[in-house]
Amino acid sequence: MEFALPRSPSVALREYVPGNLIYANGNRFVARRFHRDVDEQRIEMPNFEVSTERQAVKETNVGATPSALGSTVLQTIAVCDVDLVHQSHISDEEELRFQMGVAVYGLERDQHNGGKAYAWGTPALHHRRGVRLRLVNVGASGAIERQTRPDRFGYPVCTVCGQSVSPLSSDEQRRKFGENHLERCGRKITPVGFYADVVADALSLPACTDRSTAYSVLEAIRFAATQVLDMHMEDLQVLVVGHVDREDVDALLWDPMPGGSGLLDQLCERFEEVVAAAREVVEKCPSACTSSCVDCLQTFRNAFYHKHLDRKLALQCLDSWGRTLKFDHAIPALHPSQEPSEGRHPVNEKERRLRYLLRAAGFEEVTRASN
Repeated sequence: MEFALPRSPSVALREYVPGNLIYANGNRFVARRFHRDVDEQRIEMPNFEVSTERQAVKETNVGATPSALGSTVLQTIAVCDVDLVHQSHISDEEELRFQMGVAVYGLERDQHNGGKAYAWGTPALHHRRGVRLRLVNVGASGAIERQTRPDRFGYPVCTVCGQSVSPLSSDEQRRKFGENHLERCGRKITPVGFYADVVADALSLPACTDRSTAYSVLEAIRFAATQVLDMHMEDLQVLVVGHVDREDVDALLWDPMPGGSGLLDQLCERFEEVVAAAREVVEKCPSACTSSCVDCLQTFRNAFYHKHLDRKLALQCLDSWGRTLKFDHAIPALHPSQEPSEGRHPVNEKERRLRYLLRAAGFEEVTRASN
């Protein structure tokens, strides 16, 4: 029987990949053949420099040399329709479901529709609308952790016919898959990643010192919002954007609903209540865990960053930053613009850092008119 299982791009990016199991209608399915239709504008294959140490990506060119030590360049394809192949029936004795761990990194595309900047104690908190994000699935976590494999990034997908195999399959199976498609499709199999473009309203904490702070605070806020705003956990998503060339990260709590659901507006309006509820979540863990557990911050869906969750660190930040938001300034809309022409780039690291902070605060590029 044929049936459709629609997913939003951000969800499909994690679930509809080779090697993962899809549970539906009492059966298990695996993603097998990907449809990259030219008329759907999915022929683009952008390249990204991937840094696993900083869990970051940045767009680059074909054949470019990685700018950071330990980084690699990965070609990607857009999330697209995929044929699911029946694997097996779900037995009544099964208690746990398989979910393949994947590494999804994100970046902002320097475009949004403006918003408001607040002061939350010491750090800044930005509420922007229509933020353009690009999410990149760089491969299965299990394969990436095998440092000895040269093809540990990406997924074995034929870019001609769309057929695929699991990235966790044996070396022999991947070798045969590559040889068969080289003979049949005339192109060597090169592992590729997947990307999805998202336009969403977002609350962001720019320039967080580390991932533990970013994930712990945002997850505590999201847990609290489910109580105060009567929403589901999946109504808001957490994204931590790393940078290939520096240590700090940008933390985003974004709304996956097209056009926005209004939850972030309500969160800002009832911010004091949300922070109070967040303190309860991280301070009064029923299990009194040392960092995080299933009784406080851990869920099945956020398993990809359990190691970064620390309720005590979140409590320390919430106590230090306070419960109130103070309006600072309006953030003007940022539209696509060209990078500064030759000779107008920052000339040293401090100027480059200043330019980044100004742009992160919502200020546009300044251009000087010639006389």
